[in-house]
Amino acid sequence: MYTATTQSTLPCAYHFSDTFMQRFASVSTGIVLLVTLGAFAATAAAATKAMDLPCVQKAVDVRESATQAAFATFSSAQTKALTNRAAALHNSWGQENASARRSARTASWNVYKAANKDAMDTLHTAKRAAWTAFGTASLACGVEVVEKATPENAGSLGL
Repeated sequence: MYTATTQSTLPCAYHFSDTFMQRFASVSTGIVLLVTLGAFAATAAAATKAMDLPCVQKAVDVRESATQAAFATFSSAQTKALTNRAAALHNSWGQENASARRSARTASWNVYKAANKDAMDTLHTAKRAAWTAFGTASLACGVEVVEKATPENAGSLGL
């Protein structure tokens, strides 16, 4: 399998023979084929399992309704935070003292940042709960979750 070379500058240089490489390639290809066929067989077996499609439809409807409600709550919270920020900034610019004005503006922005963070955290928690409930419900319907919450399908606000 190995042939030693005496002309090499390395003390123990061996080169793989062509037959060894051919055998290695054959065995590797066989392993890859077996793994691939096994995966296809598992997928086919899962596909033939009884699925309750109306049950999955209901689970999707519940998930989507919960996501819409989470966005409605988020939107309300953001609107309130922006309205409060606008009023606080307006009032801060009405103060004569520069130091008091600066403190009032800083406080306005800090209150807004905290409200924004709370709204985002509430949204993410509600969306995660909706997706987790969907995963549990779909398994009860005899379907392994095929839709996963990812940044691609979560929208710009993510999960």
